Amino acid sequence: MDKIEKDKLYLIWLSYKDFASLKENENQIMLGQIWRKVRQEMTHCFEGFQTNLDSIAGTFGKINLNTDPHQACGYDPTRKALVFNFWLLFFDLLNDEWCIPSPPFVTAGKLVHEFDHYCYFRDHGMIGKPEKEFEEFDKINLGALEERALKLQMNFLDNCRKNLPDISRSYGMVVTKWSKKGRPIEKRISPFNTTKEQMSEFISSDIKQLTDVINRVKDKENYSEMADENSGNICKKLMELMSLPIAIDSKKKEYPSIAIKM
Repeated sequence: MDKIEKDKLYLIWLSYKDFASLKENENQIMLGQIWRKVRQEMTHCFEGFQTNLDSIAGTFGKINLNTDPHQACGYDPTRKALVFNFWLLFFDLLNDEWCIPSPPFVTAGKLVHEFDHYCYFRDHGMIGKPEKEFEEFDKINLGALEERALKLQMNFLDNCRKNLPDISRSYGMVVTKWSKKGRPIEKRISPFNTTKEQMSEFISSDIKQLTDVINRVKDKENYSEMADENSGNICKKLMELMSLPIAIDSKKKEYPSIAIKM
């Protein structure tokens, strides 16, 4: 495990224990270094796709990170803000048994999805509109908005197959004890290699899940509540595997945030 991966774990612990400390200069520097690596790993995912990462980064400018478990990511047109869950930007689940670094195509796919939301809101003149006006717009347009973004995300993931490396190296991890300074002192780590063919199968599974979501949107199921619940479940399990347990409070709406330059 290299320094960047160790620093990710430290910042996950710090966000859990004392989120405000993330704004200290040394932690801001660390967070910026981690993001630059994540961004670099995503670059190849955009090869041959209609939208590039530089355009997305240039449009949003920054990412607002918080620990709201109800939302993995989203674009808020009222605040003109791209928002990501701090933990889910950097880690994901594997079979509900391991924490793994978020695969680049997963994070990149979320960015493509939210960028399409931004374009939809922009084209309908909704950027910066008051929240009440946005809520009325959402009642009418949510289905079309989500269906378009989900289809674009699926196309992006399908395009990623052409850009996969022959072998991807990663690791699964479970932390059972932390030091007082935020370093895992008892943990299980399982390095693994994934072939191009196996990674393509993972992408196929993700595309199938997105297809199921589109069908639910078409059937006018409550997409927002479903997405919130799914995000909450992933966060809860992820942090459980990190030995940093969280409680999901549906009534809590305000979470501290920190912004990083894209």
